[in-house]
Amino acid sequence: MLVPGCNSVGKHDNPVLQPPPRRVTMDDSEVETRIAAAEEPDSKIRQTSAATSATDDTRVFNARVVAKVNGAPVFAGEVLDRYGQYLQAAREKLSPEEFAELREAIIRRDL
Repeated sequence: MLVPGCNSVGKHDNPVLQPPPRRVTMDDSEVETRIAAAEEPDSKIRQTSAATSATDDTRVFNARVVAKVNGAPVFAGEVLDRYGQYLQAAREKLSPEEFAELREAIIRRDL
């Protein structure tokens, strides 16, 4: 007579302390080979960087990190959110350089 149990995993000598997990190598030679292959001109893989210019947030407006509080980022949009209508009116009246300076001044003052 066969009685099915609730534990289908193999038994260990010590049920409290399980065997250690399989170790994974820290060898990056495979990654380096793939990166070298990606540098060929006909490759569809392109390397990118997360570094952006400090003042250019035109692609995602107000998404620039302006501060970190306890390790959490504070975005420009969070600081400028309450000035939405004021900034919209100022954008129409000011040049792009003056508008960027105004936004930076508001961020510096509120932080």
